[in-house]
This record gives sequence, C-alpha cells and structure tokens, in this order.
Amino acid sequence: MVKLILSSSICFVFFLSTTRNTSNAFFNAPTSTRFLPNSPGAAGVCTFSQRRNMRTNFFMMPNAVLDDAAARTGYTMNAQEEESSESEVWSRLECATANIREATGRFMLTERDLIDEDPTIIDSLKTKLNIDFDPPRAPLGIFKSYVTQGSGGFVLFTVLATCLYRLSLPTPLGLADLAAIVGTRVFWEGQEWAIHARWFHGAGNGRAMKFFKSHDRHHDLPYYHFAAESMRVTVIWFLAVWAISGLATIFLGASCAIVTTCFATYQMCAVMYAVMHAIVHTRIPLTGWLKSYREDHIKHHISPSHHLNMGPNNVDRIMKTASYDTRRNKTNKTN
Repeated sequence: MVKLILSSSICFVFFLSTTRNTSNAFFNAPTSTRFLPNSPGAAGVCTFSQRRNMRTNFFMMPNAVLDDAAARTGYTMNAQEEESSESEVWSRLECATANIREATGRFMLTERDLIDEDPTIIDSLKTKLNIDFDPPRAPLGIFKSYVTQGSGGFVLFTVLATCLYRLSLPTPLGLADLAAIVGTRVFWEGQEWAIHARWFHGAGNGRAMKFFKSHDRHHDLPYYHFAAESMRVTVIWFLAVWAISGLATIFLGASCAIVTTCFATYQMCAVMYAVMHAIVHTRIPLTGWLKSYREDHIKHHISPSHHLNMGPNNVDRIMKTASYDTRRNKTNKTN
C-alpha cells in the first residue's frame, strides 16, 4: 500500500507539473471561494435591486470594453481579481437560473432562457470560465478533452499507477481478484446512487449539499456543455478511498493484492462514469444503450431526484427513482 501511495503521488505530481491550469486550481483550492455557495438571497432568488446592481457591475461590461481598457492601460488582472471575476460570473448564473426557475417551474434551462434573463451571461461563461458549449462531436475528441481538462488526467494516472503496482505484487491474479472486481462494480452502482441522491441533490429543491456546490453549477448550465468533475472534489474523493484502502489493509488484515484490485476497479469505474457522462452531454449521435443513457440523463436534468445512476437503472428501479411525472416538465427542451 505504501508503494501504491508513493507511485500514485509521483504520477500525480507529474500530471500537475504538465497541466498549468489544473495545478493552479488544485493548489489554490484550500483558499478559494470559487466552490462555495454564492446565494444572493435566503430563497436563492435575486431581487430587482440586486439584479439591477449586478447588471451595472464592472465585471458585467461587454468583454470588448474591458479588453480595450486593458490594452490602453497595460492592465492585467492578478490571481485574486481573476478569482473575484469568476465568482461574479457564477453568482450571475445562480441568480439567473433561480429567477427563471421561479418564473417557469422548469429545472433544466436552455441557452436562450439564460440569454433572455441575462444577455451577456453565456459570453461571460465562455470567456471567463472557459465553459465549452460546443464540445467535440466524436468520442475520441471527448476522451482527449477528458484527459486534458478537469480531473481526467489525474484519474488516469492513478489508474495506471494502481494497475502497475498490482502487477508488481508477488500474488498472481486469480478468482479472488475476479470476485473483487465484480463486488467493487456492484458497490460502485450503489454508492453512485447514494452520493448523487444524498450529497449532490440532498439539500432540497434539487440542490447540492454545501461542499458539492460545483454540482449545482453543472445543473445550472445549459444541458449541452463539456461536463467534467472538478479537481478539488476528485482529489479529496480519491484521497478518502486511498485512506480507506490503507486502513483495510493495516487494521483488518485484508490482502494487499485484493485491496489493490478493488481500488483499481473503483478508479476504472470512475473513468467509465466520467467519459460516459461527458458523451451524453454532447450532440454526438448515439444509438442503442448509449442513446438510452442520454435520454435518462436528460430526464435527470429535468427532474434531479430521478435517474440518479449513469448507466443501468438497476439501483434506480430498486429505489423507485427510475420514473417521474413528465407532465410537470413537459415544456423542457435541450436545444
């Protein structure tokens, strides 16, 4: 287990050193306010005066005006000001979506909805936060984006490190490893549903618990965008799994080889989940089971308390979250 942690850490440091934006996001996370809730009111809805003040805020000026002013003065934003600018855009998005949902009763919104509420919000999301509303339209392009954006590279490095460590152990692969793989996959389905239901949408009105507010932002954005988990959430998540794996080996006498197999399988499940999630948020033509996964995920964005699993609906069926009242959101569209 010590070798596993060391090898994964080395791969992680290498990954961070080759990805500047990701490393900055990771190392600035402890002091960042970017992932904290920015609700402008107790009910999460902006009043008219708040909206008026926000529309005259410096950071809501057209980008051309700001760029021209910067060019004339030679001014460039420092890290703190960039952070403030990003938080301002997220606050505007939360404000706009709250107003639209209150007025329409719809949870899933479109680009047109947001533009009608805040004419410059889409441009701000693209330019200040690098939100991609036209993700690649081929699976290979999606995978490339997954590796280079968000936490995908980190996850793949840890998968590689774990698999290499398992193969280096003297215990050969056998039936016990096969059982560990199947058991971990079943566990993944259950914990995916539980985390999604209790943490990502457990704060009422389809909203996330405090630590997972980045998931709210994913649902506030129009459906078609490149969707990747934040580095902050992924790193803490994997560190927790690492710790549990180490404790199981040290204190419960579990086989290091089997625990490593479980951990590697868990990481692979995370990769499959992330890539599938990214694909269903694109306009890539899908058929068969992938098409049904996209349809179910669109239903989840319409009604966040339903279709909580990405993929087979086995747990959703058991927990009775595999269906919802379509009449309640019959006006929702994804375009």
